[in-house]
Order: sequence, then structure tokens, then C-alpha cells
Amino acid sequence: MGEKYIFQDLKPKKEDKLPLEKTGRDGLDWLGELTVGRCLGQSRPAITYGSLSFLGGVTNRLPLVGLGNLGSHWPTSSLSFLGGEEEEEEEEEEEEEEEEEEEEEEEEEEEEEEEEEEEEEEEEEEEEEEEEEEEEEEEEEEEEEEEEEEEEEEEEEEEEEEEEEEEEEEEEEEEEEEEEEEEEEEEEEEEEEEEEEEART
Repeated sequence: MGEKYIFQDLKPKKEDKLPLEKTGRDGLDWLGELTVGRCLGQSRPAITYGSLSFLGGVTNRLPLVGLGNLGSHWPTSSLSFLGGEEEEEEEEEEEEEEEEEEEEEEEEEEEEEEEEEEEEEEEEEEEEEEEEEEEEEEEEEEEEEEEEEEEEEEEEEEEEEEEEEEEEEEEEEEEEEEEEEEEEEEEEEEEEEEEEEEART
């Protein structure tokens, strides 16, 4: 990777992949291929991503963002590890996760609303059933009352019939008594007539 570049001197018109070798201010040497391009409409270049090979043998694909005038703003190894494509991917993932969470929350809210509606419907159905039961009970009570009234009327009619029969019997007895008295009177009259005839003779 032998050719050295000063970052501020890179002025690409489009993204270019450049071999780069640099010794950072912290003493760590790194090698790698960086893609540089304009960032946020600025005239100076910015590193958008790169593959860095540290001399310790660890190789990472890292998102990288330059800090503008990097000559005075390089905190470690000439670069600031602030994000880039991977960060955007992470942000997208976070946004997707947030959207999924929101969708899950919305689904949960919808489920809760549906459950509440179902509970309300069940309560309404229970109330309707209770009302129907009450109406049925009232109807049964009314029927029972009507039956009792009918029974009472029948009993009264029977009593009246019995009274009428008793009156008829009494009348018959009275008629019989009257007839007997008339017969007795007739017999007495006959006896008197016989006695008078005997007395004449």
C-alpha cells in the first residue's frame, strides 16, 4: 500500500477508491483502501467507508467519517470512528425496529380494542339475557296470577252453585212441608165433616 496521501489534498469529483498508508498521532499504523467522496455538499472530501488493517492483525470493515480539517482533529489513527454506511444501516435497523415496535404496539392496541369491544358485546349480551330472563319471570308471574284468579273464580262459581243448590233444596223442603201441612189440613177438615155427619145422624 506504499503510496502516502495527505487527506486534505484529496479532491475527488466522485467517489474514488484510494490506497492509503498513514501513521496516526497515537502511534498506531494502519493500512487499507478507503473510499473518499464529498460529504454534505462540502468542497473538502470525506471518508465514507473503508477497510482498515491494523498492524496487530485485526481486520475490520468499519464505517468512517472525516472530521473536516483532519490535520487538527484526528483523535485516533488519523480518523474518527463516527458512523457512515454502517451507522446508516444501524439507524435504518433502529428505525425498522422502531417501526416494528410501533406496529406491534398498534397491533396490541387494536387487539386490546377488539378485546374491549368483545367484552362490551358480551356484557351487552349478558344484559339482554338478563332482561329476557326478567321478562320471562314476569310473564310466568303474570300467568301464575291469572291461573290463581281463574281458580278463585272457579271456586267462587262452585260456591255459588252450591249455594243455589242449597237454596233449591230448602225451597223443595219448604214446598214439601207446605204440601204436608195442606194434606194435614185436608185430613182435619175431612175428619170434622165426618164428625158433623155422625152428629147429625
